[in-house]
Amino acid sequence: MFIDTHCHLDYLSNPDQAIVNASKAGVKIIIAPGVNSDSSQKCINFAKKYSKVYAAVGLHPIDVKSQNLKLESQFEIIRTLIKQEKKYIVALGECGLDFAPASGKETNRSNQDQIALFKNQVQLALKYQLPLIIHNRKADQQLIDILTPFKGKINGVFHCFCQSKNFLKQIIDLGFYLGLTGLISYDLGLQQVLKHIPENKILIETDSPYLMPEPIRKTKKWPNLPENVKIVADWIAKIKGDSFLRIAKKTTKNAYTLFGLNKK
Repeated sequence: MFIDTHCHLDYLSNPDQAIVNASKAGVKIIIAPGVNSDSSQKCINFAKKYSKVYAAVGLHPIDVKSQNLKLESQFEIIRTLIKQEKKYIVALGECGLDFAPASGKETNRSNQDQIALFKNQVQLALKYQLPLIIHNRKADQQLIDILTPFKGKINGVFHCFCQSKNFLKQIIDLGFYLGLTGLISYDLGLQQVLKHIPENKILIETDSPYLMPEPIRKTKKWPNLPENVKIVADWIAKIKGDSFLRIAKKTTKNAYTLFGLNKK
């Protein structure tokens, strides 16, 4: 069994078929994180429709698809969703900080606004005892500073981890997990850092429809799909010199531990 711990089902043109194909490929559980209030509701709808899909709800630091709703209104919707749909929700996220320059359809949001939004979501996660799914671009120290006072009180995963060995140590010290994506198949620096990541702290994810792993990446067969999480597991096994089956079992166990699955 494999668990794709980060798949944007609501971004796929045919999510229903993607879920079916993933199941046939041995991916038995998918966690679908929201990026705004509308996206979060869609993820809950998938969780209601499919017994092995679980939702995460949250506000991304850079809202890719603006709903023309004020941030305060979206936050209140997220709070209400957690109260009303807790059965289908296993995490708060995708949330975090993104201090990289905005590109494409992204909307610039000031660093201070992002920090305030993230802190509010940390408090929400604490209140409802939900793990965090954290987005991080160029905000290593700021995230550590915000999370350190809550050491032992909150946990979660640093989604799409691609940072340094030093940052890895700080994350592990806080009790958090690392989400590894298709980047592990071609980022040589990350491959070296992986050798220092304890297996009991690794989660596998596709970040579908993004971050296609090799060798499919070379064929440009987009989008990335949740079934490809098996390829991520295979790369981790090769780099760590471990068996594919053992990595599959270990990462699955880690996901069950962090997210407390099978609550539905």
